[in-house]
Amino acid sequence: MSEKRLATIRIKIQTHRDGTVYISSDDMPGLWLWGKDHDQVFRSIAPTIEELYRYNKGQTVKVRKAPLSQSACWLVHEC
Repeated sequence: MSEKRLATIRIKIQTHRDGTVYISSDDMPGLWLWGKDHDQVFRSIAPTIEELYRYNKGQTVKVRKAPLSQSACWLVHEC
């Protein structure tokens, strides 16, 4: 059985002066995460998107991190 790509969810990341990171997305209504523990907030993104698909659309999905483009790799040094 082949996997079907359902959607690309682009996230917005904002960090405020007090250290709180805010995650949201125009592609995924209801995706609002925030906190001062950045690792915990980032680990919550995929499970939250999966739960929002289940709750809003009645679909079970598997969320995967998309590979970064070469230009994004250069900017974030993560490739």
